[in-house]
Amino acid sequence: MDRYYFEKCVEKYENTVFRIAVNYCRDRHDAQDITQEVFLRFYRRGKQLDEQQTKLYLIRIAVNMSINLTKSAWKTKVVTGDEFIAQLRDTAAECEQSLTVISAVRALPIKYRSVIHLYYYEQLSVRQIAGILKRRETTVQTQLMRARQMLKERIGEAEL
Repeated sequence: MDRYYFEKCVEKYENTVFRIAVNYCRDRHDAQDITQEVFLRFYRRGKQLDEQQTKLYLIRIAVNMSINLTKSAWKTKVVTGDEFIAQLRDTAAECEQSLTVISAVRALPIKYRSVIHLYYYEQLSVRQIAGILKRRETTVQTQLMRARQMLKERIGEAEL
């Protein structure tokens, strides 16, 4: 793999990979580790891909690694995330509504939180999300619909 191509990919997709890892892991340090490992695996792969394939490949690796970490025995027994919540509050202090939406999204079950993140924050299509998460397109559409409904209910309760 060409060094210039790799550096360009890291520069372009590092934030995307990091955001996905934080979304799953809820811990900044774990997300940084996952981001580094994703790009190491990408570099070791050695093949150059076109821009769209590169993005989807990196997202797929990030999702898989994040899921593996959250399912690990260590993570299921250790409660983390206080730092993540503190960082969210620091960055969202200016806009209380943003904090309400972020915490409502964080409260969703992982299968709904994942599709919301990939659809709205990463701006991927339903077809791309289905490919990444290895689900049917109709399943992704249904999960998006249910997630929106849950968010609507939670945000409505918070405003009362």
